Amino acid sequence: MNHLSPERFMIDDTLIEKDYDYMRRMMPDSGRMLFDLMEDLCDRLEYEGSFLYDECPDKATIQNLTDKIFEKISEDQTSALSFKDFIQTILCDEIFYRRCRYHRKKKMFGQ
Repeated sequence: MNHLSPERFMIDDTLIEKDYDYMRRMMPDSGRMLFDLMEDLCDRLEYEGSFLYDECPDKATIQNLTDKIFEKISEDQTSALSFKDFIQTILCDEIFYRRCRYHRKKKMFGQ
């Protein structure tokens, strides 16, 4: 098998996905709840031409998404602004993950 064959990349993607799923299971319930909210939001934004795949997503858009997630969480689950900052941080992580996956697939299939 050629070391640059698509099969090799697909195997690597499978291992990355398994590791990602494992690390999500290691999170506390509150962390998984936040990731589930972000994953749902990012799923709706995952399409060709989405800002998720812009070379440099703008900060205002990221902050707007953070606000949407923050609004879905009840007040008793939050401890004000520091929690909102946490949401924004892990939202960026989710977007980064999706960007890596997207660019890897585009490169692999020459699109």
